[in-house]
Amino acid sequence: MVSPIKYSVGIDMSKSDFQAVMLLQNNDLSTVVKGSRKFANTEEGHNQFEYWISRHKKFDVPVHLTVEATGNYHENLAFYFDNQCFIVNVILPNKAKKYLQSLGYKSKNDKIDARGLAQMGAEQQLRQWKPFSENIYGLRALTRYCEQLSNHRTMYRNQFSALEQGMYQVESVKNGLQEMIDLTEKQLLQAKQKVWKNWSNQTRKFGKEWKKYCPSKAWEFIHWQR
Repeated sequence: MVSPIKYSVGIDMSKSDFQAVMLLQNNDLSTVVKGSRKFANTEEGHNQFEYWISRHKKFDVPVHLTVEATGNYHENLAFYFDNQCFIVNVILPNKAKKYLQSLGYKSKNDKIDARGLAQMGAEQQLRQWKPFSENIYGLRALTRYCEQLSNHRTMYRNQFSALEQGMYQVESVKNGLQEMIDLTEKQLLQAKQKVWKNWSNQTRKFGKEWKKYCPSKAWEFIHWQR
C-alpha cells in the first residue's frame, strides 16, 4: 500500500526573494509536486511561506526544507524555520550543481533549481542544519573580514610595486597607495586581535570542546596565528 513518508521543499534563494517547490514523497519513493510559489526574502515572506506549507500539508509526516547556501541570504530563513521545528538542510552550491546535472537538467531557472533541490531532499539523507551560536557566528565574520583585508593589502602592495617599476614616478598615487596599505595593515592587526580575544574567551569557557564547534576556516586561522 502506498503511503506518504515526508514532504520535501526545495528553495532557490536570492537576495530579495526565493522560489519554493513542495513535493510529497511516498514509501515507494515516488514523488508528487504539491505546489510551487515565489516569496519575498523578508520576515513577512517567511511567514507567508510557512502558511503556504501548512495549507499544502495534508498528512502528518515530517517536512524537510532544502536550500542552497547563497552567500548569507539563506540564513534568516533557515534560522526562522529551525526555530519552528522544521528539518532544514543547507547544501553547498557545488553539491547542488552536481546533483542537478545528474538529473539531466540542462536549462536553469529558479523553478527548475527549486524542483531539483526538493528532489534532492526527498531522495537523500541530508545532514540537518543547525545554527551557529552567536559567538561562533561572530568568529566566522571576523576571520572572513581578516581574509578580505589581507587580500586588499596584497592588491595595494602589488599596485605600489608596479608603480615603482614605471618609467615615471607618480608620487601622489604612490602616497595614496601607501596610506591605504598602512590603514589596511592597522585594520588587519585590530581584527586579528579581536579574533584571538574571541578565541581565548571561548577556550577558557569550553576548553578543548570549543574546537569541535569552531568553523574550520576560523580554526585554521587561529592555528596559523599561533
